[in-house]
Amino acid sequence: MSRIMKKAYEDDTQRCRNRKMMRLPNFMYCIPIFGMVAVSFTCMESKGAEPESSRPPVDVVESDVNKDGDIDGWSYMNGGYIERQEIDMNFDGRIDSVFMYERDGRVKEEILDTNYDGKMDNWRYYNGGEVVKDSIDSDFDGKIDVWFYIDRGRVIKMEEDTTGDGNPDRTVEY
Repeated sequence: MSRIMKKAYEDDTQRCRNRKMMRLPNFMYCIPIFGMVAVSFTCMESKGAEPESSRPPVDVVESDVNKDGDIDGWSYMNGGYIERQEIDMNFDGRIDSVFMYERDGRVKEEILDTNYDGKMDNWRYYNGGEVVKDSIDSDFDGKIDVWFYIDRGRVIKMEEDTTGDGNPDRTVEY
């Protein structure tokens, strides 16, 4: 963030605090690789929300990945690092991928809609930047029915729920 943008951000935040209101991002547009283009914020009444000083600030960076004029990516920034990203991968207006990050920038969880039906069906969990578990709703009925356990990039165990009760009843170890 440039010095001018940072100063405007700080002034805006102070103005909101002086009016006992929350500072919320009104519009922040960016192309992730090429940097920020425009920034503005608005104050909103808190109406019972926690005061801004008692919770970490979260800013939203919106992206137009395919440059068609529609926003299709949202990055939620917290204290200077990306906390979460939501992306519309097929540009149909619905979020298909959600990535949660550790403070050091490594992915800690990934949630995907692999068939683009508007419902998430794949959850990947990471440890130290490596996938350790992959949970899948393979028949797209809203229930996880396949689990892959991964160690150092290799599947070591697969569990499957073949009866639909939510519990694995078939296990294969590799």
